[in-house]
Amino acid sequence: MSVLKASFYLREPFMTSNIYQSFLSPYVEEILKAGLTNINNALDRETILENCGTLNCNTLTTLLLDKGDTNYFIENVKRLSCVFSCVEEVLTSLSVEEFKVVYSDMLKWTGYTHVFLDCFKMLKEDPLNTNLSILLMTSFLERSLGDVFMASGKQCPSMLKDLLVTQELSSIFGNNEMKFLHILVGPPTSLNLRNITWHGFVTPTDLPIRYAYIILMTVVGLGQKLSQSAEVIKIEHREQIIYTGLHLPFPDLKNDVDRLTDLISHTKHIVPSTMLPYWKSAMSEFSAKRYGHAVVLLLPQLECSLRLIFASVNNCPERVKTAMSTELFTTFNEMLAKVTPDGAENRLVTAVGEPFMDLLLDTLIYPAGLRIRDRISHGEVDLTSVTSSLASHVICLSIALCISQTKPQPMDPHVIEIQDTVSGYESHYHPIACLKSDIKDLGRNLSAWISIPRPDGLEFSSWETISAENVSEIAEFQQVANAVNLPEVDNEQLKHMCLPFEDLTNTLDLILNKKIHTLYLFSSDSDSDRQMGVLLQNIIQTIQAASSVIRTTAEVRFTQFEKHEMRSRQRKNYTKMINVIPIVSSGLRSVLLWVLSCLMNIESWKELDQQSKTEQIKVLKYLLSYGENMKNNSGLSKNRWDENAVLSKELTKDFC
Repeated sequence: MSVLKASFYLREPFMTSNIYQSFLSPYVEEILKAGLTNINNALDRETILENCGTLNCNTLTTLLLDKGDTNYFIENVKRLSCVFSCVEEVLTSLSVEEFKVVYSDMLKWTGYTHVFLDCFKMLKEDPLNTNLSILLMTSFLERSLGDVFMASGKQCPSMLKDLLVTQELSSIFGNNEMKFLHILVGPPTSLNLRNITWHGFVTPTDLPIRYAYIILMTVVGLGQKLSQSAEVIKIEHREQIIYTGLHLPFPDLKNDVDRLTDLISHTKHIVPSTMLPYWKSAMSEFSAKRYGHAVVLLLPQLECSLRLIFASVNNCPERVKTAMSTELFTTFNEMLAKVTPDGAENRLVTAVGEPFMDLLLDTLIYPAGLRIRDRISHGEVDLTSVTSSLASHVICLSIALCISQTKPQPMDPHVIEIQDTVSGYESHYHPIACLKSDIKDLGRNLSAWISIPRPDGLEFSSWETISAENVSEIAEFQQVANAVNLPEVDNEQLKHMCLPFEDLTNTLDLILNKKIHTLYLFSSDSDSDRQMGVLLQNIIQTIQAASSVIRTTAEVRFTQFEKHEMRSRQRKNYTKMINVIPIVSSGLRSVLLWVLSCLMNIESWKELDQQSKTEQIKVLKYLLSYGENMKNNSGLSKNRWDENAVLSKELTKDFC
């Protein structure tokens, strides 16, 4: 049994929940409290609400201040506090069924009526659900506003705060309505309800339920505004992501999380007592098979706990709190970077270990990975499709963080399995890991060339005969084996890889089994470093495309030949193609071998001087050009097989 050992144990006094009862900066605390002041409480319900139950736009116009004041957001929140109070009073008085009757039609514009109705139901059941409701409503509101914006035919801004200030939305919903929304979920100087919840800064006592109710009423109001619009806005809702085919290394907990909940309760230096209710709620949601809700609740808590460790090991305790209004929050992106925002080495790796950092990056950051927090928080994921396995992955990741900072002790079998998974983990979604996978796919593709159909008869020799007739040319390709550095296999095996119809799969598996330390590989600011990674990926993808084009062309031509559908010239060209295929195959395999050597020696790349890097990149660009020519010359409309043969034969002269 392996045990995950952290090389650094946190200093308990720094992390105790007695110190961090709140993670909000003074400014954020002030603006949240400003919404409770109930200034202008002389305004009655009839003034604040329309007859249909939505916010009165004229009242908003009267209350909202113009921009320019240095305390613009706080002063506006104070002036609007009477609106917040009124909305809370009205919605608190309604039953779930009454709310549905009055407001459900006004929620249809979002495309997610059920989500907002569920949020109201949860708020009625337990005030602790305020956090979950705001998390859900802000993500789906952003998605819905983006769908409305895209009716303009333009690309949707990626950030909610940028989306809210677009002229397109103002012209549809009205300036004051968007200004009001901007105060609720806009920049860091606003109430910023989306970011302070999604980034794990708020405790249950920080969030008055009225803020959830006002978001819900605002969504309703936007629907009412749309229904009154003279112009019909055709909203086409984008399809949401359904996660499938994921690499999820952790065990499926299958709703057995009670003992894990107890473990979390005993890691107060990682999970502050003020945040513990959220963790328990997440586990309850998992047990109730509401897996999407469990993930939504846990992701901000994972970020909060990781931020505590990050702040401790990097000696920046101020970063556990929300940033001041003019600064950026410390989020996953900053915490998982190679260096801290001030340029120092990030010591989080030392605290949690390289394998765990790989897991975090695979789950949260890498473009080819899950990017689960990013996608869910922006409303891109169908939460009903979140499986027990995916939710278990997030839970286990969170548990792994807790136990990485806890001294070893007798543990639950699930915990032991979690430790073993982390200690042996290799990145699955780093560009290098993706390149390994692509190389295996290409190896299978090239190995299948032996099955390319070929006519019988004296006019067409066998693949073996054609290869024998071109033995000297093929032998030239085998010289690549002498130029590469792949000590995992002997030189004879490498030479066999260049033969046109040899099976590559076993040899590739043997070579690619070697572990490459991918953490922060290609994360430097060097253009040549980034270019190297991109070139390797592009070469393999281009060779894969060329191989597929050639196989498709060969299959189509074979069918035409068998059906006697070829003219004389086409028949000659087809014969030429058959004779060239072995040489082209060896050419493509040589490129694969060269890229494979670059990949397996990638960790020594950073030790090269700039001149050597430049020369290597020049070779890779040449190989990319070769692959592009093979692809472009081999389609059904081209048939430039003589040129393909010449280009392939020139390979060994130019880069061996």
